[in-house]
Amino acid sequence: SQLAQNKELQQIVQLILNFDTLKTQFDVSSVTQEGARVLLVLTPKGNTDIATVHVIAQTKERFLSEVKLTFKNGNISTFTFSDPRRTPKPSDTLELPKGVKISDAV
Repeated sequence: SQLAQNKELQQIVQLILNFDTLKTQFDVSSVTQEGARVLLVLTPKGNTDIATVHVIAQTKERFLSEVKLTFKNGNISTFTFSDPRRTPKPSDTLELPKGVKISDAV
């Protein structure tokens, strides 16, 4: 149903934004890079209506341009994103100098 597909998409977006959670619920089937474009194919670990998830990331612009859900029943939902509107960083945002890495945080 449309409602179930929307729920699945919301879950996928949340998972992609939180990579640690993504790794617990999906296996990475393949990663392919073509220039500044990366295709990531994910397979769910648990029982779900989704067969595979294809994610296209634009590395140069640093955003996801497409998420394609292929369902076990054969349906496919494709979501295309373009022209991301960036929110300016607040003036009080801490920026680390290049080369500085955080090794531990509380």
